[in-house]
Amino acid sequence: MLTKLRTSSQSERQAILLLESQGYTLLKRGWPDFIAIKDGHFICIEVKPNRKVKLKIEQEIVLRLLGKAGIPVYRYSPDKGLKEFDYLSDFGVRHVRAKSRMIEAEERANAMKLTGQH
Repeated sequence: MLTKLRTSSQSERQAILLLESQGYTLLKRGWPDFIAIKDGHFICIEVKPNRKVKLKIEQEIVLRLLGKAGIPVYRYSPDKGLKEFDYLSDFGVRHVRAKSRMIEAEERANAMKLTGQH
């Protein structure tokens, strides 16, 4: 069953076909590209046209925060397939800015918890 999601990206169309062939129902496109549900559980998938295309800093922050929250996060590219995103790996020099943004986001979230804000 091909989902009714519309996309101009060949990579995303391939990801849709792969995930649906594995029994997932795709709920949402956005950031990350897909949230896929199967047997009452969900995973998040970011799609890139090939493995050499790097995640944007903001994408990496979101994927890392989702992974730290215990949500399974994957990256898909036609040449590499569906691979689990290693949210625990070091950011590296290129992502120093992303790491500081992620820490700031975590600090804001913790402060909101402490003050009871949602």
